[in-house]
Amino acid sequence: MKKNKFSRVVVAIVISIVFQLWFGCSSSYKPGRTYLISGQYEEENFGLYSYILFSQKPDKEDSARYAELISGYLNKIPELNQLTNYLNDSSINVVYFPVLEDPLSQLDSLAFKEQIDWLMSNYDYARASAYLNKFEDDLFEGPYIVSYYKPLSIVDSVLTEKYLLQDFSQVHPKVISLWVDAFIRQSSQTEYWNEAHLRTFSNTLRNTIAIAAEGLQEVGKSFSWWEESLKGWIVLK
Repeated sequence: MKKNKFSRVVVAIVISIVFQLWFGCSSSYKPGRTYLISGQYEEENFGLYSYILFSQKPDKEDSARYAELISGYLNKIPELNQLTNYLNDSSINVVYFPVLEDPLSQLDSLAFKEQIDWLMSNYDYARASAYLNKFEDDLFEGPYIVSYYKPLSIVDSVLTEKYLLQDFSQVHPKVISLWVDAFIRQSSQTEYWNEAHLRTFSNTLRNTIAIAAEGLQEVGKSFSWWEESLKGWIVLK
């Protein structure tokens, strides 16, 4: 019964998010995913640059968060090469996943869970660490999603403003998917650092998690703590 209730909640949330994406601000960035292979650098001229960043190899507790975040990345964000067939680069939020080697030939022959395992095993932690060091915050936990208006590889000073950072270190694995949806929505705004956008984003996310918590006992137990910690999980400068 609880499972059915939660399924209905998820369906309602997905429908709501789809409507927001279709009827939201017409001037927005559309997310497209691709891999950032070791030794290669980002392409320029995209409207926004986002990154899935892991600060360290996961322990047993963190593995579920990493896996859920990768699952959301693969399931919810279209491939970049499909998007560029129809959109100008300047209207795309390219979402990079750093890897040690090109995964495309590897992933095609793997089941979905095996794809997630492969991406976790072949993640480029050195590059991720270098990119996390470009922010003024102490980013030693995570995982994180960060967004900035130009490639992080060409940033040569510490970033103090106009970036979007989401910290998943305290997010329950079962609701990470909802956070990914909300992050995509917020980072799609052309002025994603705008305070009014952040307030709307925070309120929508708060309501979404509150509804989901009704169907998830373990999430509900920590919901009060979550409300107090919201500002620590989403950093907008």
